[in-house]
Amino acid sequence: MRRTLLGLAATLGLLLVVGGLLCYLAYGTNDPPPPTAPIAGLSAEATIAWHANGAVTIEAAAEPDAYAALGFVHGRRHAWTVTLWRQAALGALGTWFGEGLLPADRQAHRLQLAAGAREAYDMLPPDAQALLQAYADGMNAAFNARGVRMDDALTLLRLEPEPWEAWHPLALERLFAWLSTRPLTAADIPQPTPAARPAVLADIAQSLPLPPVVPTAFDTLRTDDALLRRFLELHGFDRGVAWAGQDVSGRQLVVQQPFGTSALPLIQSVALTGAAVAEPQQRATIPGTLLAPAGEDATQAWALLLHSPATLAWHRADTTQATPFPASTHHARAILRDAPDVLLTTQQTPDGASFIGTPSAAADSMLTLQWTGLTTGTDLLAHRSLARGTPEPFTLFSGDGLRLPADGTSEVLGTPAVSVSAAGGRLVSNHPWAATRGLRLDEVWAGEPDISSVVEGWHEDHYSPWAARWLQPMLFAVDQAFPTDPLVLRALVYLRNWDYRFDRSSIGASIVDRWAAAYHETPPLADDRPAPPWIATAPPEAALAALRESLTALEETFGADLSRWRWERVQQSALRYPVWSAQELLSTTRLRAAERFASHERPGRGHISTRSGGESRLLRAPAAPAVWEAWAGPRLGQSLQIRQLDPRADRFLERYMQPDASPPLQPVHSGDAPTHTTRLVPTGE
Repeated sequence: MRRTLLGLAATLGLLLVVGGLLCYLAYGTNDPPPPTAPIAGLSAEATIAWHANGAVTIEAAAEPDAYAALGFVHGRRHAWTVTLWRQAALGALGTWFGEGLLPADRQAHRLQLAAGAREAYDMLPPDAQALLQAYADGMNAAFNARGVRMDDALTLLRLEPEPWEAWHPLALERLFAWLSTRPLTAADIPQPTPAARPAVLADIAQSLPLPPVVPTAFDTLRTDDALLRRFLELHGFDRGVAWAGQDVSGRQLVVQQPFGTSALPLIQSVALTGAAVAEPQQRATIPGTLLAPAGEDATQAWALLLHSPATLAWHRADTTQATPFPASTHHARAILRDAPDVLLTTQQTPDGASFIGTPSAAADSMLTLQWTGLTTGTDLLAHRSLARGTPEPFTLFSGDGLRLPADGTSEVLGTPAVSVSAAGGRLVSNHPWAATRGLRLDEVWAGEPDISSVVEGWHEDHYSPWAARWLQPMLFAVDQAFPTDPLVLRALVYLRNWDYRFDRSSIGASIVDRWAAAYHETPPLADDRPAPPWIATAPPEAALAALRESLTALEETFGADLSRWRWERVQQSALRYPVWSAQELLSTTRLRAAERFASHERPGRGHISTRSGGESRLLRAPAAPAVWEAWAGPRLGQSLQIRQLDPRADRFLERYMQPDASPPLQPVHSGDAPTHTTRLVPTGE
C-alpha cells in the first residue's frame, strides 16, 4: 500500500512538473517591473507607476528624463512589437525570416525608410536629438532586463533585441507614415486623355477606350507593398474618424482609428507629471516612436488621424540631356537568412520622387511614386509643438485631426478629405464613408440634444442611416421586377422586417451588404458611379439580378438555411499575430507556438456606415478589426480614456476566457494605486 501511494505521489509530482514546464514554455511568467532601474544619461531620478489597466504614470523633472522613462515603458511592455517594427523599417526582415521577405525589404529600401531617418536625425536641432537619445537610453535599459530578453516571441524565434539607436524612432515614424497611406492600385495611374491620342487612329478607334497603361514594374511595387502590410498585419489606417462637439454640459472629443488585423496593440497610454511638462498631461503613444496621436491636458485636447498622402505621376524624359532621366541612385545590401546577399538599388528623380522600375533611354516617360516621406524628414517637432499647445504644420503625415483648446472652440487640423458639421460639432476623416456617421450623430443629437448622449454607446451603436436610405428604393425596384424565385422571396421577408442595424444576430445586414456590393460593382455602374456612400434608384431587373447574385453567393458559402446568415458569421474577422500569421513564408523557421499565437476570431458587428464602425464588402479592402479609440470628456486634463483590444495571453488558458464584447474605456489618469512602481536612477547610483 505504501509503495502504491509513493508511486501515485511520484506520478502526480511528475505531472505537475511537466505541466508547469509546459505552461511556462507556452505562456511564460508574469515578471514584475523592477523596483529600481539605472538609465544612462538621466539627469535626475524619475518614477514610473504601473497601473492594472495597462496605463502608466511617469513623473520626471526634465523633458529628456520623461522620454527616457517613456522608452523604458515601451521597451518593457512592447519589446517584441518594437523590435519587429524596427526590423521592418530597416528593411531587414529577410535577415530573420529568409528570402520570402525580400520583397518587403525591397519596399522599405524603395521608400528610404532607414536612410531618410538617418538624414532626418542629422538635421534635427540638438535639443530634439537629445530627446531621441534619452528615449533610446530608456529603451536599452529595458532591453537589458532578463524578463524582456526572455519574451515569448523573441525566445521562440531565438532572437535578442539589439541596442536601440537614437535615429530608430524616426525610422518607425516613417514606417507608420507609409502604412498610413492608402494602398495604390492601377486606377491611381494617370491615364492619357482622349485628346492626347495619336491623330492617325481611325475615327472608330478614337471612340473606343484605350487599354490602361500599367507598367510591369508597378505590379512589383504593389505586391511588395502588399506583403509588407500583410506580414505586419497593419493596414486600413485611412478609415480613421474624429468628432468633437460642445454644449452647456461640456465638451467631448472622440477618435476611432483602425490599424489592421494585428493582435499587437498600437497604443500605450501614458500620463506625464512633474516639472517635465507645464501641465499634467495624458497621451496615447505609439511604441517605438515619440508620436502621440491623441492627448490632453488642462489647456487642450487633440486627436490626429494617422494619414499620409501618396500618388503616382509620370516623369517625362529630358531629351535635351545626355541622360534623359537624371536620377540619384541608392544602394542597400539585403542580408538574407537562407540565401546570398542581394544588392537593392533604387533611383529617385531630382525632386525626390521614386522611379517605379529602371529608367530606360528608349522610354519617353517613367512612372514615379510621390510621397512626402521621400522628401520630408520627420514630424517629431510638429508632434512636440502640438503637445505644447502651439500647433505647427505637419509634413510627413498630413496632420489631419481635431483640437479643442480650453476656450471652448474646436479647431480642424490639416485638410481632411471629409469635414462636416455633425451633432453640434465637427466630424473629420479621410474616408468618404465617414459622412454616414455624421448622419447618425445628427439623428442621435436630434433625439436627445445632450452632448453626452452622442458619446455614450458610440461603439455599440450599429444603426445605419445609409442602409435605411439605400434599401427602400432598392426593395421598390425589386418589387417592380415581380420576383418568383423562392430564395429571393424568403430573403425579402428578412429585408422588409430589418431594423437597419448591423447587429451580430442580424440576417438582413448580411444580405444588404452583399447586395449593395454586388449592385455597385456591376459594370457600367462601377465605372462611373459617384463617390460613396451610394444611394441609388435602380432599374428593376438590375436590382433583382444583383440580389440574386448576392443570395447565391451567401447560399454557396453558408448554406440554404437563412437563419445561419447572421452578420457575426458572414462578416467574421480575426486578430492575428505578425510572423505567426504568415507561416507559409517561414518554412525555414521552427514555430513551436501555433496555439500560443493562434488568431483571435472576431464576430462581425457594426458597419462602415454605422457610428460604431465596422467591416463591409463595399470597401473592397482587407478587414481592419484592430481599432483603438480615445475619448476626452468635459474635464480637460483628467478625462482621457483609451479603448483597444489586447488579446495577448500571459496566463494559462487566458486566451480562451477573453470576452467577445468590446473592452471598456480605460482612463489614462488612473486614480487607483499602482500595482508596481519603478524608480529610474542615473547610471552609477
